[in-house]
Amino acid sequence: MPLTSSLTFTRGDGMLSMSRWPARVKWRFRSPRYPLIAREDPRLRQPAVSLPPSGMARAGSTIQYLEDTLHWFQVRHGAAHGIAAPQIGVPERIIIVERDGREVPLVNPVITRESTESRPVWERCMSFPHLAVCVRRPVSLSVRFVGRDGSPDLWEDLDPDQASVVRHEVDHLDGILTLDRAEGPGMVVPRDTLRDLYRPGH
Repeated sequence: MPLTSSLTFTRGDGMLSMSRWPARVKWRFRSPRYPLIAREDPRLRQPAVSLPPSGMARAGSTIQYLEDTLHWFQVRHGAAHGIAAPQIGVPERIIIVERDGREVPLVNPVITRESTESRPVWERCMSFPHLAVCVRRPVSLSVRFVGRDGSPDLWEDLDPDQASVVRHEVDHLDGILTLDRAEGPGMVVPRDTLRDLYRPGH
């Protein structure tokens, strides 16, 4: 099974590259305005609401809070590649996904196509980062959304890693956690157990 992860650890648990460190270093000493909520919080189970066109101005603030929380997590815990508004207690359909080295906000994302082919993927979640869960994800998908500037956009035929990230984050908007999609008994393990399993030489 590929060791990967959606909103989270698709490229492993490595720390940030040196080129990105200066923009994150402040989070060594600060906490985000809206901290991550843990898996036991019932707000993670509530479906998020779509933003009307008139709500795009408000979306800008949520996007900033999400970016701040994502950066804080990256500095404190290592790699992370996405976050959803419900994870900071905001019930809006907004996610942030890292793509091509930058964080891109997706407002009101709608998955328009998923491949019939899927693969097992080990994922972590920022709301319970010390666990790893094996879930099944499509190897490709397409997603329609509204961008930061309020313009409609479409990503088509995303690669397997990006498809996993987007699917993970959209699940959050519907109140679904990776724990709900675990492949079976034994498919939820401590993060360190999985790290040891995939350590070079094992």
